[in-house]
Amino acid sequence: DFNVRIKTNEKIDVPPENRVKITSFLGGYIKSTHLLIGDKVKKGQALVTLENTEFIDIQKDYLEVAEQISYLKSEYERQKTLYDEKITSQKNYLKAESEYKRANGMYQSLKKKLQVLNISPAQVQKGNLTSTITIYAPITGDVTVMNANVGMFMAPSDVILEIVDTNKLHVELAIFEKDILQVKEGQDIVFTVPQASKEAFKAKVVLVGK
Repeated sequence: DFNVRIKTNEKIDVPPENRVKITSFLGGYIKSTHLLIGDKVKKGQALVTLENTEFIDIQKDYLEVAEQISYLKSEYERQKTLYDEKITSQKNYLKAESEYKRANGMYQSLKKKLQVLNISPAQVQKGNLTSTITIYAPITGDVTVMNANVGMFMAPSDVILEIVDTNKLHVELAIFEKDILQVKEGQDIVFTVPQASKEAFKAKVVLVGK
């Protein structure tokens, strides 16, 4: 056996699940952040706080539906009992059922929105409304992009920051067609990163693109 040297274009990257772009479900003004590019963050750590009066509007809508849902449910159950006992008409029963199911659908939808915004539905039902939300880190890693400053408005489509977990680095090689048949899964690779050091690093081929 002897070594074969193949020229390739390469880059060091991470799997998609190890690179996260942080955005907001609803836009808002950056109220606070202390992060800079290069900072390390842990999963669950607070990244930024956003402020927007739209957050209060959603909570108000949720409160209104939450107050209605109890009455509509009891009215639906009452009409069902009356209908089963042949005391009321099917029309009244179906109307009560429709109103309850529509309100319940709205209730569940708004509750999910609050949870996505990291606002506690239980606190809202106690009357504790807030105009701010906090976004937390979904993974542990390093901040590689930081686009937010205090006072800046971030739309839902804007990337606030990017986090990369470098624990699962891999080398991506772009190989010429004439050399691809010489590369197979399981082969050993020796590569260098000239910009970083003269050290030779060892790796294995784990995947060959089709």
